[in-house]
Amino acid sequence: MRWNRVLRQTVFVLVIAATLPGLSEAAEVYRRATVLEDRIGKIYLRSAYGVRLTVLTDCESNPDGCQGNQVYDEVVRLDFASEHRELAGDEVIRTEEPAGSILMALAFSQDDLETFRTELQNRLRRLSAQAFVQAFAGWRPMAPPFDRELAALSERPTWVCFESDEWTKVARFHRKIDRDPDSGESLATGSETYETAPTPICSEMADATEGTYPEVIDTLVVPGKLREVAVLHEDAVNIDTESPDALAPRPDGVLFVRRKVPENWKGKASGNDETRSVASHVSGGWRFDAQAVPATIPSEALDRNAWLHRWTIETIERQLGPEPHSRVVGRKFLQVAYVATVPATVADPSEEMVVDVPFEFPEARDTTPHVPPRVDRAAFLDEMVGRLDRHHGPPSELLEELVTRPEAGLVSDAWISVLCREDGSATYYLPPTQAHHRVLNPDLFCAAVESGLE
Repeated sequence: MRWNRVLRQTVFVLVIAATLPGLSEAAEVYRRATVLEDRIGKIYLRSAYGVRLTVLTDCESNPDGCQGNQVYDEVVRLDFASEHRELAGDEVIRTEEPAGSILMALAFSQDDLETFRTELQNRLRRLSAQAFVQAFAGWRPMAPPFDRELAALSERPTWVCFESDEWTKVARFHRKIDRDPDSGESLATGSETYETAPTPICSEMADATEGTYPEVIDTLVVPGKLREVAVLHEDAVNIDTESPDALAPRPDGVLFVRRKVPENWKGKASGNDETRSVASHVSGGWRFDAQAVPATIPSEALDRNAWLHRWTIETIERQLGPEPHSRVVGRKFLQVAYVATVPATVADPSEEMVVDVPFEFPEARDTTPHVPPRVDRAAFLDEMVGRLDRHHGPPSELLEELVTRPEAGLVSDAWISVLCREDGSATYYLPPTQAHHRVLNPDLFCAAVESGLE
């Protein structure tokens, strides 16, 4: 046997029988949100070690202290920034605004230093992007984590500089341990704040950390503007579950032939022009050959054994934050009818399998349906929603393909799917193949579909 121009691919078909009667309410089955505008907070954390700094030391000549040099175990620098991101076409425009810097000179015991580092990082990671509308994300001297608890850890005075475009503050935290033979040790802590640094310590800490590589901590995103795409679905099931032979005939010129093939064969082929569309599909041990031509689909076919669907794709833009609002910026409708038709004719097994252009259709015999048509609504919707979720583009790009050749849900032997578009045109398909052509009476047929969904 020969079979040319066939692409090998794996196709999975799920078949579970179930039948649901009646008209369903329109229900939202899928929603996707794209952030058009958002804001995040960023902290650039830098450290330098063993840094010599100019500080105030106790001296008799000046009650406020004299300048002297001391080496600090670690200098920590926090640069705060608010990043605004906006989607412009396919490009993301990023704008970063500084939100102040905090510099710290630390001299703790090793255990206390590790504890402080851990607690500081935990506090930074808990910050919200909204906090960055304020300088230093709202942190201030004499408020956690820069309060008297910092003084209790300091083996020598801890210096903290707050610098932003709005204001500058410097805080000094220190402790004193008194030892009394009778009462033992007692701890006293103290702190001072300065409008300007009494020594060059802030600039020295900035210089010491300038060339160090930062650890960047990002907050979670706070969206400002979203585009949401919602997919709504409603359907009407009108299936005769008693009579196997109550099926719509195929239109004149439409061919649908099947034959057995090895189970491991997979593939498809197609070709079309203005006069006809031909296609082959191989899966599950069967090969289907189909021919579609321009045809009239009688609206009476919807009276028995038809499954009608309406899909609505809504695009909504939402502005969040102060004065929130939303508006629908687009709405698209698709209406689909699945009409149960007579089973595919069965090719003579002795016929040689040849696919070429033009397609050659073998001699085939009609078969009698043994069971009534069946649909599986749950499997149909699960497959649709799963494919939409895996698709990277807008749902509208994929939905038309999915509804015309559904991979699950049409359980029984043969169906004709008819797609009615908003522009008034209609196309019918012969699943599982890619054969399709135009409907010659779209107005009458699609009006009947619309009526069946009311």
